[in-house]
This record gives sequence, C-alpha cells and structure tokens, in this order.
Amino acid sequence: MVIGKSVRSAWVGVACVACVLFSNIAHGGSPSAVDENSAGQKVTDPSAAEPNNANDITDTIVVTASRTRTRLSELPQAVTVIDQQVLEEPNQGLGIDEWLNRSPGVFFQNRYNFAQNIRISIRGFGARAPFGVRGIQLINDGFPETLPDGQSQVDSLDLQSLVSAEVIRGPSSVLYGNAAGGVIALQTRDGEGLEPTVHADLGLGADGYKKIGLQAGGQWDGAHGWLSVSDLDFDGQRAHSSTSKRLLNANGVVALGPSQRLRLAVTILDQPFGQDPGALTREQVAADRWQASAQAESLNSGQTVRQERVGLAHEFDLSNKTTVSSYLFRSSRDFEQQLPSSFFPSLIAFQREFYGLGSSAQWVGPNGWRLTAGLDWAKQDDDRQRYRVNAQGVVVAQTQNERQQADSQAAFIQADRQWGDWSLQLGARYDDLRLTIDEFNVPAAGSAGQAFNEWSLMAGASYQLRPRLWGFVNYSEGFESPTFTEIKDLTGGGGFSRNLSPAHAKNYEVGLRAFWPDGQMEASLFQVDTRDEIVVVGAFDGVDIYDNAGKTDRVGFEFGMEQALSDAISWSMAYTYADYRFGQFALDGQSFDGNALPGLPDHTVFSQVKWQASDAWSMFLDALWVGSVFADNANLERVKSYGLVNWRAQYEHDLDDASRLQWSVGINNLFNQAYFSNIRVNANRGAYFEPGPGRAWFMGLTWQR
Repeated sequence: MVIGKSVRSAWVGVACVACVLFSNIAHGGSPSAVDENSAGQKVTDPSAAEPNNANDITDTIVVTASRTRTRLSELPQAVTVIDQQVLEEPNQGLGIDEWLNRSPGVFFQNRYNFAQNIRISIRGFGARAPFGVRGIQLINDGFPETLPDGQSQVDSLDLQSLVSAEVIRGPSSVLYGNAAGGVIALQTRDGEGLEPTVHADLGLGADGYKKIGLQAGGQWDGAHGWLSVSDLDFDGQRAHSSTSKRLLNANGVVALGPSQRLRLAVTILDQPFGQDPGALTREQVAADRWQASAQAESLNSGQTVRQERVGLAHEFDLSNKTTVSSYLFRSSRDFEQQLPSSFFPSLIAFQREFYGLGSSAQWVGPNGWRLTAGLDWAKQDDDRQRYRVNAQGVVVAQTQNERQQADSQAAFIQADRQWGDWSLQLGARYDDLRLTIDEFNVPAAGSAGQAFNEWSLMAGASYQLRPRLWGFVNYSEGFESPTFTEIKDLTGGGGFSRNLSPAHAKNYEVGLRAFWPDGQMEASLFQVDTRDEIVVVGAFDGVDIYDNAGKTDRVGFEFGMEQALSDAISWSMAYTYADYRFGQFALDGQSFDGNALPGLPDHTVFSQVKWQASDAWSMFLDALWVGSVFADNANLERVKSYGLVNWRAQYEHDLDDASRLQWSVGINNLFNQAYFSNIRVNANRGAYFEPGPGRAWFMGLTWQR
C-alpha cells in the first residue's frame, strides 16, 4: 500500500489527536454512567462477549449493519452510529441529510429538487449519480432499498419514525455485494418496550411548507408494532420546485415462541408530483437565481411515483450458540418523469417489480470464534419506456420500449474472533449478477445480456491500546456494475454499450476510536484505489454517456467527535479531508490525469452545539461548511465554497398526567447565504447549477398521549 503525500500529512493530525486522547483517557478516572441516548442506542447483544461494565458506553453501542452484531469499540471499520436522541431532534424533515451530515466522509447534494432526489456520496462513491443514489447500499428496517443493478431511491424513507442510523464508510461489497461503496442502514420505530401511545405532528413554515403526521403503537404481551403516516406539501423557493408526498410505514413484530420472532414491514409511497426546476447557467443565476430552467414550466417537468413494499423477516435461535435469520420482500414502483427539455427524448416511464430473499446463520464456536454464512438473491424487472415530446409537452414519438431485468445471487461468509486485546474480522463473498435487455422497438436487436461474476474480500483487526482507546486497520474491496441507465446503447441499435466494465475498488484504512465518560471520537485515514471508475464523458441526444476511467486515486482523513462541555452544553463535529483524483483518464485525446474528481469538495466540516437549558428547553446551533468543487472533468469550472448556519429551539411540557406537548421552531440558512445545493457534473451548455434556498423558517407541534 502506497500512502500519498497528503495522507502522510493527515497522519500527523491523527498522531496529535492520539496524544491528546492518551492524556484524556489516562486521567479520566473510572467510567461514569452514560444516559441511554447520550452516545448511541443501547442494544442487548447476546452473541457478543459479556460487557465489562453495564453502564460502560463501550459495551452499549452495537453495530448491526456489519451483518454481525458487534460492539462498535471492537469493529475494525470506520463507522458512524447516530442514535435515537439525535434522530428525534427538531428538524424540518425534508431529507436524510438533516441528520447524517454529522457523519464524516458523507456528502449530500440535491436536497431541494424533489424530482431528482437527494444525492449521497461516501468517500466519493455515488457522486456521479445524475439522480437518485448510485454506488451506495441502503438498508431500511433490514430490507434492501438498493436494486441489483446498483440504483437506490430515498423518497420512501420514513424520516419521522427513525430511531437508528448506521453508516459504514468505505467499500463493503463483502457485506452487500454490488454498489457497496458505503452502507447506510436505517431502523424505524417498531414499538418495542413502549406503552401504547399516539403522536400527532404538525409542521408549518416558509415557502408553503406543511407537514402533518400521525404515529401510534407500543408493546402488547408477545407483540409490538408501530404505524407512521405523513402528508407533506412544499412549494420551495425556486420557481417550479414544489412537491406533494404521502407516506405510510408500518413495522410490527410478533413472538412465535420463546426462540422465534417474525417481523412484518409495510411501506406505501404516493407522490402525485415532484417538480423539477432544472439547472441554470452562471448567466441565468446572475439574472435570477430563483427562476426555473427554460422549459421546466412549459413542459411541467417533474415526476410522479407510487410505490408499495412489504417484507417479512424471521429470527430463530436454534440454541444459545446458533441463530438463523431470514427475510423476503417484494416492492413495486410505478414511475413517470418529464425532464425539463424537449430537445431529446425526455419523457420517461417504467413499471418496476423488485423482490428478493436471503438467509444467514451465525454460530458461536470454540476458542472465541464466531462464524456467519448466508445467501442473498434478488431480482429487478423493469418495463421501461421513453418518449420524445414537442415544446408543448405533447408526445410525438416513442424511442424506447424494453424490458430490463437484473438477477443477483450471492454467497458470503464471515469469521470474527476476539482474544485478549485483539479483535479479528475476515470475510469473503461471491456475486453472480446478470443484466438482460429485451428491446421491443428494435426487433432485430432481440435480447441482449451481460454477466458479472465477482469475488470480494475483507480483513480487519482492532487492538485495545488503552482501557478506552482502540486502534484498527482494515482492507476491503468493492465492485460497482454499470446500471441500466449507464450501460444502455444509445445509438438506436438496442441492447448494451459493450465497452463498459464494472468499477473495482480497494480500500485501505487505519484509525483510532476512543470513548470517555463525557464523549467519544473516531479518526480514520484511508486510501481507495479504483480502476475502471464509471464516469460521465458526454451526452447523446440529451442523455449522459458513460465510460470507464482507467484509474482514480482517493486519499482522505475523517474525524468525528462528541463532547459534553458542561452539564447543559454538548458539542459534536465531523470533518472530512478528501483528495480524489483521476489517476489515468483520457478522452478524445485530452488527458485528465491528476485532475480532481468533479462534484466533490476537498474539505467539509459540520459542527453542532446543543444547549439543554432545562428539562423543558433545548436549543441547537449547527453549521456546515463545504469546500469548493469542480463541475467538469477538465477542472475548468470551479464552484466556490459556502457555509450554512441553522438554528433550532424546542420546548416540552406536560398537559396532564397522560399527555405531553412539544413545540419547536427553526431557521435554516440563518445568514441567507447564496449557494448551490446541487452541481450537475459535466452538464451540457454550462447548466451546472441548482441554487439552494435562502433564509427560511419552520415550526413544529407534537402532541403525545
């Protein structure tokens, strides 16, 4: 492994942090009791070693996204765990970034375009997505949201009932296969351990923001469950940027005896419209940053979505040493989108079926070994159409009519062991992915298919340097196949662009993780070597064209910390340094070697101060600073850095012995900063920019009984 100059410089910072931590931990005294929600959701972990102290934070934070229940302190990977207390802080609830901004290594764009959806990248993976999420695995209540071809959507996530979020930062194909440049695993409330209760929520704010929510559930004898419904309407500050969305999420668990549990999860999404204002050129931004692009309003660009998902999960404790977990799910999605241009086939529609199942067994063996093995299978079936429209939005021709199918099957095995101060984790996975396109508009094309067979490996170790300080090293691999959007042949012949290969990544990281009575921190240094990175190289008839870059090099430093400054004030921060560059990439005779990957900042900082004035009053002040980015592969278009400050306050009081009222108010972009919430990388005609909103207020009211 070759560490670049910038990584060696970052390592100096890690060494300084380590010195401070050694001093802090050595003189911190014995561990004190930690509130259940102060640093992570406490989870009972029957498969982990017995805790040293029932009140010790190092024993109470358990990570499950790693597919083995492992205490965070012993996990040899860079991981962020966001607990229920943070997820219940007053927020507007427009996007998952409102909570996950506190994770280093994670970058969000496109928050206010509800037709394109929020774009998430982890260590650079996912940054190239024109819309939705690419290159990152999303897990919701234990069920995959990521399709076999690597695409994900976030519009069906129930933000108002989230209780846990785990982020694995770095390639993790050994855990979840294709497009696992990082993992985000979310868990919504299921009523466990709660008295039957009901919550009613009302949110109002600037730019036509209105949200109504209802939640109810609890635990009854051998069963528990939770129902969450919400209704969101939002106009937005830019012209033609409004949305309307209805969401139902239900989660229930029933005991089938002393050793078995069955979970049922149901999600229904109805988005009648999510308008797309399009991107602007610099000249258009200077003239009017709140305008929509030229044809957005005349074409009524945007999307409509209807999605339903049902999933079943079963857990069976065969003995005190063996546990078997299984799941199955089915999801359907009806989708239609008009892009804001009539200069190319811009009306898209598809009807999707996505279903799968899997099973894994965990066995605790002799000498401290724990073995986990399993199988995953999933299928994606899209009936996809594309149309050309005139300037008035009337369909004039159909340019695509095909069936796209992706079949994925995989087998994986993991082994971990703890002895003394050491923890070891090993893993391997084999994925068989097959993509098929049946083109109906071009009969001569017939059926085309491609197959990808991939092995992924992982090895990591952590070592307890001091009673509250761990060091870890990790090697992991990832692969990312082209999605159907990227691999489609655009020349009219049907089938595939056959020169597009999967991207392969090797991730090396070393880090420190520490806990003390009133805080915790994690610092990690990483290098990711990627070959055949899939990048945008141009457009054909208005549709992006992709190719493989020979090589990209990514090095970086991530640091996250939480600290109680007093009994009333706490502080948290996350910092990311990223140096992501093309190693070998040339196009049309032009070399981009050494250029920065577009759309990704070199520095990001998040910081939050919380003031708990009393049991009733609390206030939050958070800031996000994003460094400059390039908008194109040639690095000719540079977008300046920006900083945002948000303020929120909350007041709670009892109405009577059985009911409680919570008030909240907030101001986003407190100083009215002009910035871009999204950059469309390598866009045509210089239309890179989607301006973010200025200062905007919101308020919320929650009644609980």
